[in-house]
Amino acid sequence: MSEPMTASDIRTEATRLEQVAKKDVSALAAQLHAMNPQDRLAVSNQIRRDQQEHRSDALPHLDFYTDGDLKSAEKHLASGQVEQQVYDDDTGRIVRYALENDNPYDHARRARELFDPNDPKRQDGRSAEREWKKAIDAADNLPFEDYRARLDAIRYLRTLASDPLEAQDDIQFEEALKQVIDLPWELRLVTAQFYLENGKPDEAKAMLEEALEKNQALKDEGRFKQLCEAAGQNHRLRPGPSN
Repeated sequence: MSEPMTASDIRTEATRLEQVAKKDVSALAAQLHAMNPQDRLAVSNQIRRDQQEHRSDALPHLDFYTDGDLKSAEKHLASGQVEQQVYDDDTGRIVRYALENDNPYDHARRARELFDPNDPKRQDGRSAEREWKKAIDAADNLPFEDYRARLDAIRYLRTLASDPLEAQDDIQFEEALKQVIDLPWELRLVTAQFYLENGKPDEAKAMLEEALEKNQALKDEGRFKQLCEAAGQNHRLRPGPSN
């Protein structure tokens, strides 16, 4: 039986496998699976720490089983889609591959996991900023015409519903659709707040300007006014062309 890796060996092997994963995730999965259990778990834990501390767009987001084998890999493509690969714990081989539309909620969740002004362990503002930007990009590319058409249809059907429970379901669906349709400006307000928490008032102002372009009614809302005041500018911004 070979000697277990030293701490230095673990860091070196983790760095090497991260480079492998940038080109071929399946090769990473196979090489991890071939390791002895102790080294595999140590190396996968190091890769997980590296991802948390030094997030890279070139490296897919990697998740691992409890024994250290690769569980899944997720990569955001230039097309705006998300490439997802799932691996089998027993064989180390890929069992599912999918291309899905990018999800703004996933990026927002990751951003909040990376940065919390009240949590000293979650202070990766640089990576969180990237995730907020990705969330905004994903939201801007949602099929809003389809959503608005659905919203109009739901509102019409609600006028015809005779069952109160059925009408309540329609109301809940309508509210959910409205929240999605509001995402482009809502995420910009949240990102403006993030910039203020990180001492970046100029970036916050830019986000507020963009939010107002998306929804000119914001200029009369208290939350928007408070953010503008915190960013040091008058809340009655001059909106650009409405999208």
